[in-house]
Amino acid sequence: LILLIFSYDSFTEQNEKEDETMKRNDVPVHIYFDMDGTLAEWGVGKTMEQVMAPGYFAELQEQKNVCDCMNYLIERSDVKVFILSCVFPGKRYRDEKMEWLYKHTSISKEQVIFVPDGEDKWEYIHAQRSAEEMPEKEVLIDDYSKNLSEWKGIPIKLYNGVNGTKGTWNGRSIHHKMSAKEM
Repeated sequence: LILLIFSYDSFTEQNEKEDETMKRNDVPVHIYFDMDGTLAEWGVGKTMEQVMAPGYFAELQEQKNVCDCMNYLIERSDVKVFILSCVFPGKRYRDEKMEWLYKHTSISKEQVIFVPDGEDKWEYIHAQRSAEEMPEKEVLIDDYSKNLSEWKGIPIKLYNGVNGTKGTWNGRSIHHKMSAKEM
């Protein structure tokens, strides 16, 4: 992610030379982090019954390096960080995920976007906002190739030690064992 920010810095310098009408400097880069399998370790081999059980999402272990990276980015003024996570129907799942976020990150409630399970993340956020609210660059950091393939911005795959076994992703990637600085 540090490389991504440096790329953004050079992108911004290049844009400063372009016509003012082509820029949206008032809207920073948006970086969206998935939760399950990205910020939090996914319970490998869990049944759907176990995943749907009370407390499952609140009890997930953090991917510390990824959380540290996100918390660092939250402090920067040139990016805006969001959580973009799918949720099952029902208030309990949202509440458990918020409990987890408050415990492991410095994200505010206003920066959390829950997408109904099964919906396209890109389409969902763009249906919620006007064109003026959208930044020049939108980055999704996710462990699930399907979400990344549907993303029309900059997709970055997080390899979490469980995924990536089928070789279906050929784009940008980071690994959960990288330090927050390396990301």
